[in-house]
Amino acid sequence: MSLRQAMLDLMRAITDDIAVQEAVACEISDVAAEKEAAGYAREAATMRTLSRRHRVAGIELQARLVTLSGEYATMFPDAKLDGFT
Repeated sequence: MSLRQAMLDLMRAITDDIAVQEAVACEISDVAAEKEAAGYAREAATMRTLSRRHRVAGIELQARLVTLSGEYATMFPDAKLDGFT
């Protein structure tokens, strides 16, 4: 596998992981709201903390993706992102 292909594959994997982190954060946030409504404030607070951690992980992955995309553009200035979306 070429370096170019490896970088594209990594960018795709990071993009997928960003989506997973956000989906998990949303699910946990929904459950936290249900717990809060049911009177379980402590459990809801814990779940909101966990949800924030997933959102932060997604933001960190976005930063990695931006960095990697920039490196890719520098290394392969003649190329677009080769169908990477």
